[in-house]
Amino acid sequence: MKQLGLKTADRGTNVLVMRPHDDVVHAEARLVGGIEYASPAQVVADLLTGPGRSTEEAEQLMTVLESRESGWES
Repeated sequence: MKQLGLKTADRGTNVLVMRPHDDVVHAEARLVGGIEYASPAQVVADLLTGPGRSTEEAEQLMTVLESRESGWES
């Protein structure tokens, strides 16, 4: 978490750091600056099943992905 510049919080978090159940999440991952990022499609799938406002966050991400702005390609 330190490499990402994240801080620990007891509540009000907006970042989940998890270990995957299986390696399928690495299929379309990108390595940027030594940090592996899940594909946007995987992030949407995870958000759709996540806690709290995750569903709304998934919908917002899908809207951004549909806009076809550069840099968001899977």
